Amino acid sequence: MQKNNIVINTETLFLEEENIDDFTENMISKETTISNKENQQEELEQIA
Repeated sequence: MQKNNIVINTETLFLEEENIDDFTENMISKETTISNKENQQEELEQIA
């Protein structure tokens, strides 16, 4: 019984870790998008 508990806990931790990775990737892609928009805005201002 105790062994099963440990296995389940390990799987849960692993899943949480994957979720954190996904979350981190989402944050990075959002930051990249924001950065790209800021660069585009600066380019437009330079043209104008």
